Amino acid sequence: MEFIELHIPILILIIISSVVILSSYIRIPYQIALLIVGLIVGFLDILPPINLSPELIFNILLPVIIFEGSIKMPIRHLMDRIKSILLIAFGGTTLEFTLFAIMFSIATGIDWQYSLLLGVAICATDPASILSMFKGLGIERRLSILIEGESIIDDGIAIVAFQVIIALILTGTFSVSDLILRFLRITVGGAILGFIIGYLFSHLFRKIRNHFVELITTTILVYGVTLLAHYLGQSGIIAVLTAGLVVSNYGFPSRELRSSRETIITFWEFAAFIVTSLIFLLIGLEIPRIGLINLLPLGAIAFLFTIIARFFMIHTVASIPSLWKDTIPLKHRHILFWGGLRGVVALALMLSIPATFHIKSQFIGIAFIVVFCSLITQGITINPLANLLNLTKIPKHKEEYKQYLAHIGMINEALRELERLYREGSIIKGDYMTLKREYQKELRDVEKNVDILQNQYPSFKEEKLLELKEQLIKKEKETIQEELREGRISRSAFNNLNYILNKRLEDIELSKAHNNLRSSKGEVENEKKEDGEKSPDNIFIRIIKKLKLFNKKTTNKNK
Repeated sequence: MEFIELHIPILILIIISSVVILSSYIRIPYQIALLIVGLIVGFLDILPPINLSPELIFNILLPVIIFEGSIKMPIRHLMDRIKSILLIAFGGTTLEFTLFAIMFSIATGIDWQYSLLLGVAICATDPASILSMFKGLGIERRLSILIEGESIIDDGIAIVAFQVIIALILTGTFSVSDLILRFLRITVGGAILGFIIGYLFSHLFRKIRNHFVELITTTILVYGVTLLAHYLGQSGIIAVLTAGLVVSNYGFPSRELRSSRETIITFWEFAAFIVTSLIFLLIGLEIPRIGLINLLPLGAIAFLFTIIARFFMIHTVASIPSLWKDTIPLKHRHILFWGGLRGVVALALMLSIPATFHIKSQFIGIAFIVVFCSLITQGITINPLANLLNLTKIPKHKEEYKQYLAHIGMINEALRELERLYREGSIIKGDYMTLKREYQKELRDVEKNVDILQNQYPSFKEEKLLELKEQLIKKEKETIQEELREGRISRSAFNNLNYILNKRLEDIELSKAHNNLRSSKGEVENEKKEDGEKSPDNIFIRIIKKLKLFNKKTTNKNK
């Protein structure tokens, strides 16, 4: 991207920051505000045309968005639902954009290959938009992991498929078999490359103790693996995605390195915010030059078909995970369907279409309409839907338990810091002992409250204990796998130990099922006691009592 004058990038940053601040006051998604302001700026011709080359988008901008999503994903939670996530992200997404392409090509007469190109782009979901709307709502962790995991991998797949389709169209040899083979080759190759580079950088991060060097090193990682993948003919996007997952979860194993990971996440969140804002603004600038009015029917059809395709995909593919005991409840499927917001990836892919494609302007307009409608309709109504499905209601005792755990973690962190200050000689022994006693007393008080809460809800106590046991057994499984890799135990010994651990996990699953049956009865009664006057039954009884009292008074007056 070339800027003729220095004031243009500064003006863009001023527009972005002003719009984001304003959108927070009027409480609308900043992406919508940027699209609208981009339209206004484009009509007023305040900024000159800004053209982004496909190379800049694929090698500079999109890796930032993909890495930011992957660096935040905890791989332990991801692995808990990896089969379901991969099924929806690979099989489901393929079904979704294929179904869209068929419907759109038949309805509009646009060539199949171009309809598939559009479908791949606008079927990519935006995890940042979805999860930002769920913040503070108490959405179940398993559901949020499924949404985030599917969206991140889905974006990577969409970008790779888009690049492959563009390349095949340019060569004039487009066929489904070529598309599948090339896609699989560069995806698998990119994943292997990303894993190797991510593993090497993970060991490097364990030795770095300077935040600025860490940030520079992650930047080298992102763009280094992108360029290396491009040189080797593999997918840079998939390599960045895999490397981000590996580094995030293996590069910062100890508590001392946790602050380093938080610093890196904050940096890449900022970078992704700038890239996202820039793309939304540039799309808005493009629209006045396209003539949006004529594209409204096509845009409306495209948006309708994305909804139909995702509905069909979610409610068919999402029923398969029950085969491996990872059932996705119907309520969760509704959120997966309606929460499939379209966002920055779709718009970026449209901007990356080569200028030689006659459909570029048309597809930019269609993508603008689809993303705008998605943010307006799905974005605004997803939270009310979650409330309607009772997915945001956290039982009072579970909320209290989370608060107590956070309080305990806070006190333990303070005690560790206190120990560090005393070891370094930053405080005298008298102050150290006084503060230590205060924090230990506070810790005992909180732990006492936790014991009282768990005694009130025995099923909940059992549930947390089973979760802890499951977590520890999974850690044991990781340990024996490491022992086998290092050659410290034989394959026979590994199989025996693994069989015992799998048996324990099965027992825990059975215990969980029995515990859920008990809690569905006992804890409902406790919730009623907690709610007291708020309970519907109690309210009804109070009304009856008031009516009886009124009748008595009326009878006395008549007498």
